[in-house]
Amino acid sequence: MNPWTTVAVCVALTLVVMILDACMAMRSAKQSNSDKLDKGRAARQAKLESELADKGQ
Repeated sequence: MNPWTTVAVCVALTLVVMILDACMAMRSAKQSNSDKLDKGRAARQAKLESELADKGQ
């Protein structure tokens, strides 16, 4: 096998691994961001419900 072919294969594999790593990082960041949004939404909902309950009394 030509040494330059080996270098090209190694570079290609490195690029593939870097791209996959970036995709996984974006995916986990998106997931944690949506978790934060869900928590905030739940907190706002609970606050509204407690205010409505206070007005009802």
